[in-house]
Amino acid sequence: MESNLINIRININILSIGADGARSEFNAQTQIMNLSSTYFTFDDLFYNVHFKVPIINERPLVRIQDPKHAKKTARNQLFTGARLLSLGIDTARYDQLFQLAHQDNNILLKRDVLNVDKQDDGAAYRIFYSGTLAQIIESENVPSNMIGLFVYLFILGKLFKFKIKRNTLANTNLFDK
Repeated sequence: MESNLINIRININILSIGADGARSEFNAQTQIMNLSSTYFTFDDLFYNVHFKVPIINERPLVRIQDPKHAKKTARNQLFTGARLLSLGIDTARYDQLFQLAHQDNNILLKRDVLNVDKQDDGAAYRIFYSGTLAQIIESENVPSNMIGLFVYLFILGKLFKFKIKRNTLANTNLFDK
């Protein structure tokens, strides 16, 4: 944390800061974010969306989570008490994962959806594994009851894969191979 403060004070441009979600790291990020007196903000009152990014050294500074922990967080979102994520005109739901784990030739293990260990790295990788997407597809079509889950797993899986590649160029298209 101290090195980040020094970097900001000596005018090194930091574009993002990452952490694994530990309280001490979150607090350190908050202190860095509060150094700014200028912010980019976006508010949509209708959808109750409020977005605020500090501008430090004339550049936005975005707080991120490291890919391994982000993947677990994204997986665990499907296991919240509501067990439903609304995605436009469709949803991603717990029961869809439950169904996949109980099919023949399944990628997901039953323990990935029943009495889950929320810190299980392997389960997080299996959820976003391309084989899980292949399991959803039947006869080259995504079943209508799985579209939301397919989109959720595909988009976030691509995002995590993209984030993990350290040598990715800034102008690389996220959906290229």
